Amino acid sequence: MPFPQFAQMSAEEDRKAAELYEFGLSQPEVARRIGRSRNAVRQALRRMGIQVRTAKQGQREWLDRPRVKVNRKPVRSVFELAHV
Repeated sequence: MPFPQFAQMSAEEDRKAAELYEFGLSQPEVARRIGRSRNAVRQALRRMGIQVRTAKQGQREWLDRPRVKVNRKPVRSVFELAHV
């Protein structure tokens, strides 16, 4: 899909880009989802006063994110279930 050149993003696109970026998506992923260039997304984020992450910062945040422990119960085999 070709990106519109030099067309400023609408207020709705700005809001959506900010929401997705603050949720944790990268700039290229935000750009793909809203159909704009990565540069347009970066400019919109800066225009709105949102601090832009570097790639290293994004990786570090992903690695440092809180982990959720899942209690997994042992899976019963079909044989065990048939003889309960």
